[in-house]
Amino acid sequence: VTVMGSIGSTDATSATSKKYLSGHCGTGLFTLTGGHNFPDTPGKRLVLNNVLLGSKVAENIALGTDTPLLGKLKNNYGVVDPDNIASGSPNDYLNRLINGFNSPTQLSDRILPEIGNQQPATDQGIASRVATLTSRFVVVPITDIPPEVPGNNSANATATTIYDLVGQDNPNGVYNPASYSFGASVRIIGYALFEILDPTEWTRVGTNIQPGDAGDLGPAQSGQIRGKFIRYIVKPGEMPVN
Repeated sequence: VTVMGSIGSTDATSATSKKYLSGHCGTGLFTLTGGHNFPDTPGKRLVLNNVLLGSKVAENIALGTDTPLLGKLKNNYGVVDPDNIASGSPNDYLNRLINGFNSPTQLSDRILPEIGNQQPATDQGIASRVATLTSRFVVVPITDIPPEVPGNNSANATATTIYDLVGQDNPNGVYNPASYSFGASVRIIGYALFEILDPTEWTRVGTNIQPGDAGDLGPAQSGQIRGKFIRYIVKPGEMPVN
């Protein structure tokens, strides 16, 4: 039997309580869990997933500190330029964030990512949005990487989200790939309604991982937008895209 989770000691052999076991019986594999009440542990979902997958990989979880995780480097920060005109006023992003985009978009449209994290404008725009209850609600496009992008731009051959895209398109207002060879844009596959959250609503309680922590996304950082999903307007997959 492999002890995958225990209570009372960092050494599984001397722990007072064995909570998660895995092993072989005959030609079969079994997993057994005594519940997921691991105090101060941010890995409850990890444990549950391991049970469902029959995993036998034990991993120690450091408690009490926020340990940075290494991931893919961002090339974009998720900002889009929905008028599909690469050049424009430096205040375009701020104006769209505060007032919305007032021209139509639709499923299958390709839209431009906008370079840079727009940190000061984002903070100003969010402050304006959360000032009143009604302005907190926004409809946002849900996007993916369109099928032609990897072929049109080899630098984006492995891109899976807007954050991975390298380069910039300049279609001058064109949205249809039949009229412009997009190589660094995203495709609209749905729409959703979100409520923008005030930064004070998701500031971590304390600075370390702890029981009852309401800041599971981490401390507030300048330049971030966080929102609460309300409902789909068009759920991805419900209507065809091309």
